[in-house]
Amino acid sequence: MSTQVSTSIPYPASLPCTVLLVELLLTSSATAQLPKVAPERLGVDRLVLQSGQRLYGFALPSESDGRLRFAVERSWMQTTYPDRYRDLEREERRQAREAIELLRHRVQQWLQQRRGEELLRLHIEALAADLDHPLGEDRPSQFVVLEFDTDQVRQLKTAPPRARHIAGLAFQHELDGATITPTNLLEKRLIAMGVDPSREEVDLSDRVPQVRRESDRQWAARKALIEFEVWKPIEFQGSEGRFFRVDDSAPDLARLLPDMLGGGMSDSLMQLGAELGLPEFAAAARQRSDPPDWWRELAQRAEQEQATGFLVSRLQQRLLSGDVTVDTHFFAREDSGSWFPVVRFTATANARSQPAERIERIKEDPQVARLLQKLASLGIDLSQRIDAALRHGAATEQALSDAKSQFHRFASRHSRSLLAPPVPLPSNGDAQ
Repeated sequence: MSTQVSTSIPYPASLPCTVLLVELLLTSSATAQLPKVAPERLGVDRLVLQSGQRLYGFALPSESDGRLRFAVERSWMQTTYPDRYRDLEREERRQAREAIELLRHRVQQWLQQRRGEELLRLHIEALAADLDHPLGEDRPSQFVVLEFDTDQVRQLKTAPPRARHIAGLAFQHELDGATITPTNLLEKRLIAMGVDPSREEVDLSDRVPQVRRESDRQWAARKALIEFEVWKPIEFQGSEGRFFRVDDSAPDLARLLPDMLGGGMSDSLMQLGAELGLPEFAAAARQRSDPPDWWRELAQRAEQEQATGFLVSRLQQRLLSGDVTVDTHFFAREDSGSWFPVVRFTATANARSQPAERIERIKEDPQVARLLQKLASLGIDLSQRIDAALRHGAATEQALSDAKSQFHRFASRHSRSLLAPPVPLPSNGDAQ
């Protein structure tokens, strides 16, 4: 996923439409709602089809099938292509009913798999109650989502991130004509309403059709996120192949600090040489790096606890810059037993810029305090290295908190309801 940027248009999943339906939909010659200004002045993306038809909206992240998904404002589509819009509505409802029936079947299988876990079952049943609600015919979504094969697309022009953000806010506040209004005018209207575009985030995930047929992997990812959030949060932290289990949401700095102190002068020199790009250190740096399947052993440990998902945060330090980077990954397991990556978030903090109060707070942590007392009892002067380790510990705490906050926002979005947007999966299926 994949890193999600809070100021970009979020990644709501689409409701599939058949190729035939799309072709019919776009045969109208109506142009009443086409922009009267240059596309570069708009905050939406522009899609030009091989047929010459133009659509304005937001390109969504690609999924494993490689098709392009494009979100378009419903009222704009209805006005611009009125002759075929009713066909699209009927298709949405038909596919939504099919998706609901599939969800009911999957929920029954899930309840059977977790028949011994009463609290989890109660939560699943509460979520399943949403499936009995109306499909939303009386409250159509703000956007429709169309799907295209690559050979149907002539050109896709994505708006700059800031322009996209302004347009997203305009849709979020339901400004009239947001699709065809220049970005500068949308921004003026937002500010006049009291909206600060530099502070407000965009989340349009509930503005698209909420029911679609999910792939087996998307369903497995949703189940894993729900179970992680409400039942069994299996989590690991570490670096360079050394990972330990975390039993709460706080970083176990007492276990990370010894690694930050370093394994010796030779280790520090090797890392410094690699960061400087010296060829004689490159081979050693590659040997110390994690293999592509570094997470497989952690998946086995999670599976031993009957978990369907686990979170792992990998720490990387850079001696030259003082940066500490944390990559937080989430993995899920299909019913077949295969594990796969779902999402990754990255955050970086600098050890040299950590405030003194954060470092003092880490020193006061009972586990860290005991570790420092033990080091002092050895009678070896490690004051400089301890200070550096504490600064890296503070940076680690900050980066880890930022990365995990991104993950929990993602998990909440896709686990709060069975009708929430389907989980967007990496297109290549590989963990990085």
